[in-house]
Amino acid sequence: GMDVKVSNPSSTDVEVLDHALLSGAVRYPTSGKLGVNGTVLIFGHSSYLPVVYNQAYKAFDGIQNLKNGETISVYSGTTEYRYAVKSVRVADATEDVVELPTTGKHLVLVTCDSFSKKTNRFVVTADLVGTYSLRN
Repeated sequence: GMDVKVSNPSSTDVEVLDHALLSGAVRYPTSGKLGVNGTVLIFGHSSYLPVVYNQAYKAFDGIQNLKNGETISVYSGTTEYRYAVKSVRVADATEDVVELPTTGKHLVLVTCDSFSKKTNRFVVTADLVGTYSLRN
């Protein structure tokens, strides 16, 4: 039920990434790219506040509710990449490491468990199950 714009900044500078998050989710610049072996890491805000003026702060609301086998679609200009959810977990923001395998084609979604706090993160991992042309 989510429809989120994903930015692709070229810099890993925190200010650049924070600015990109104002418009939606962000692909971490050094992570994999769609359709290539590796892991695409996309992160975004989540906020369960009743009133949020910038909807980008709700980009990843509810990702912790995804279930194994559910489909996540990520679109480029010409292709839909479908991933099947493999796991959903809570990670400690200060201690846990998010693995980014370089073999195979994977997707990782990451968001905070509560807005503006650095406590835990929700981490969703998924494997590519198919690509589909968007051209007729």
